[in-house]
Amino acid sequence: MFAWSGQSTLSAAPTIPIFLRQGTGRLTVETMFSNTSAVALLPVLVFLAGCVTPSQNRQDALVRITHEYNDGLRWGRYQDVTPHLAADEAQRFLARTGSLADDFEMADDEVASITFRDGGLRADVTVDFTWYNQRRSLMRRTQVTQDWRFSDGRWICAAQRRLHGDRFPLIPEPLAEATAPADH
Repeated sequence: MFAWSGQSTLSAAPTIPIFLRQGTGRLTVETMFSNTSAVALLPVLVFLAGCVTPSQNRQDALVRITHEYNDGLRWGRYQDVTPHLAADEAQRFLARTGSLADDFEMADDEVASITFRDGGLRADVTVDFTWYNQRRSLMRRTQVTQDWRFSDGRWICAAQRRLHGDRFPLIPEPLAEATAPADH
């Protein structure tokens, strides 16, 4: 920001607050800080800017990533989804999406909540999905919980499961335990 120094040139001196001084019969404009005192304040400003903790940065990143991830699910941008899955799960996910063909359509997704745990290294994310099967033309709703973990400098969606609503084709359901035949 530039301030007029009373001369015909501009200076980069701080402009807040500005004082008017009566001196030798004329008004002059001065600033509260000189250029040297502004330079002395620079380390304080740098220190205050550095008060954002790594945990806050990780949390802010996860908020952005969860929206990017779930929007990727909604719009079929799987290149935004697979980087946040373990390699083997990414392959299984792509196989599931390939088997859906054009029959599955997402209508909406909403990240309902994000709860951080373990000092910001884990998070539980709740997402509401609205979707439909094009053959049946019936709107369905599913609420999913996602277990996110910060590992090796990045966030990974370690697990997903349906909480409420209809079975969701992009989230694998646990297999029902087989009942062992009774011994007679």
